[in-house]
Amino acid sequence: MTAPTAVRQIQAGADATVSGIQHVGHVVRDIEAAIALYRRMGFLVPPSSFPALAPHPGEPLRAFGTGNTHISFRRTFVELVTAVDDRRGRAVGADANLVPLQAPADVFDRLTESITHTATRMSEALARFEGLHIWSSAPPMLTPRSLVSRRRAWRMAPSIDCSGRR
Repeated sequence: MTAPTAVRQIQAGADATVSGIQHVGHVVRDIEAAIALYRRMGFLVPPSSFPALAPHPGEPLRAFGTGNTHISFRRTFVELVTAVDDRRGRAVGADANLVPLQAPADVFDRLTESITHTATRMSEALARFEGLHIWSSAPPMLTPRSLVSRRRAWRMAPSIDCSGRR
């Protein structure tokens, strides 16, 4: 089943009215410059965070994958997001949070592959342009009938990416 087919099935039993914007993602090449820009405009922007691993045992942690920060509003947020690109020597900012990646051994490789895949997609987006690549709307108002339709459609199409990055 394709994603458009599943979406049509989900919407078939639901009011398709979007009730809001869940978040907007601003994809940037230089997250520290973007943070500084948003701060100059008066927004409160926390430091960025990146998953981190040591390249080899005993070595210091290094950021990899994608990093982000959120500018929070009452019911939504703007996400500033970037891809780590060691090939270009783009280091993360001095105040960035490095979050050590920890996972059980049986899922660790899959997790790092997923993060690497996301970073690749983000880099491809950045190759086109910086800007709003992510827009995720809040779900329509849910009724008992629409919940049944959604559950049925999602069981039939479990591989749909719900990340909002399409």
